[in-house]
Amino acid sequence: MAEDRLLLERVLEEDAYQGLGGIRMPLVLRVVAGDEEVYAQKLMVFWCPVVEGMTANVQPVLPGLRVDDVPWPEGEPLELSGPGPFVVTADDVSGLEEHYVVPGLRLQAVNLKEAWEIAWYSTLGEFSLSETGGADFGGQEGRHRVEWEPADGAGAQEVTFWAVVRDGRGGSSWLVRRARWSP
Repeated sequence: MAEDRLLLERVLEEDAYQGLGGIRMPLVLRVVAGDEEVYAQKLMVFWCPVVEGMTANVQPVLPGLRVDDVPWPEGEPLELSGPGPFVVTADDVSGLEEHYVVPGLRLQAVNLKEAWEIAWYSTLGEFSLSETGGADFGGQEGRHRVEWEPADGAGAQEVTFWAVVRDGRGGSSWLVRRARWSP
């Protein structure tokens, strides 16, 4: 709060669309310990139910990952060997993508469906695509399939992988997996 007004009220005043499509407010968390500090940011989307059928967003959660069509469990690192590429896929999310309603320009209900995007990260090597999924202008959804290759000349090591899912409405989460890779 500042000037005896809520931050959300100030954000709405600055919003060129006056809340149409939700009020987007980036929140920043700052943690300080001694000489170190870390920042994290999350885009929060606040909605007011303007038309019939508007509901709150449900956080997207990936059901699981696979490597070369083998389930990739959360607990123990997966054993990988060789130069790759290794095919990494997300378990099917189509049944988890929400149908939702937003107000149109004339304040009529517009029905939409999420098309989740997954960003791929690892501590070694690289992915064939940095992001998968989403939908094109025709509504065709992309597949959640990438190939991972370890770095040339790297030695055997444990590698951490992240799959960060975003639903396009401000919701996001991630899965962390580990693998023991050897050349």
